[in-house]
Amino acid sequence: MSFLDLSFIFYVFPITVIVAVFISYVKNSKIRKTIITILSFSILFFYSRDLLLLFITFILGSYLMGHLVFATKNSQTISKKWMTISVSLFVFILAYIKYVPALLKWWNHFNVFTIGYKKFAVLSGISFIIFEAISYIVDIYRGDAKPGSLVDYLLFISFFPKLISGPIVKWKDFQPQIVERKTGVDCVSSGLTKVIIGYSKKLIIADTLGAHIGYIQSMTSKGADALTYWLIALLYFFEIYYDFSGYSDIAIGLQIPEKRHADSSRTACRSASNCTKCS
Repeated sequence: MSFLDLSFIFYVFPITVIVAVFISYVKNSKIRKTIITILSFSILFFYSRDLLLLFITFILGSYLMGHLVFATKNSQTISKKWMTISVSLFVFILAYIKYVPALLKWWNHFNVFTIGYKKFAVLSGISFIIFEAISYIVDIYRGDAKPGSLVDYLLFISFFPKLISGPIVKWKDFQPQIVERKTGVDCVSSGLTKVIIGYSKKLIIADTLGAHIGYIQSMTSKGADALTYWLIALLYFFEIYYDFSGYSDIAIGLQIPEKRHADSSRTACRSASNCTKCS
């Protein structure tokens, strides 16, 4: 899944906006969390239906490990043992997925004795998923947060705006944001504005700079002066910056901004600083 996929722009994004407006009128926080969780899993099913069962298995396993760490808090030794086993298992899974195939391919290329391995499909954003599962275990072990309900954890791991491009969110930071969360239509509108700004940065600025870089490089394929190379480097710098900034703005805007009351006369949205109309 990518924010630039046409299916995301014309199907997922409009549905997300409609759901965001709908849940702004829902007062029950449990119902709101359930709706967002269902939406996230529906999007995962749309893009990675073959891996959804494996993903759910991982979520349930890591959720149970978190409860084991919490249930044994009275015994520091046992709790630390479960934490170590959990984190080590997650790191092993990530290392196996990310590095073992590449290392075996390198080994088979330079050595007579080849080692066979089977390629398998990997869920997009698996690194973010595993690191967030580790943060869940570690935060519980340190006492920074308590285990949430199964719906809370499902939402934490599957929340689609941060699933592909990050950022990696700690459980102790995410949990307070889903407890008695308050939103408003104006905040949803502000989040939508941020998404549009993100798409503008990516499609208008970053992609245009990329096209100009490609054109300059094609015209200077046989060499160029130092000033031209500095120009290419500068354009490339801004392309990378606006590309990353655009993706970040899209992800932030999709995270259904929260209404916070700073005082009786002013409110602010956590995900969009220019929203001052929430009440």
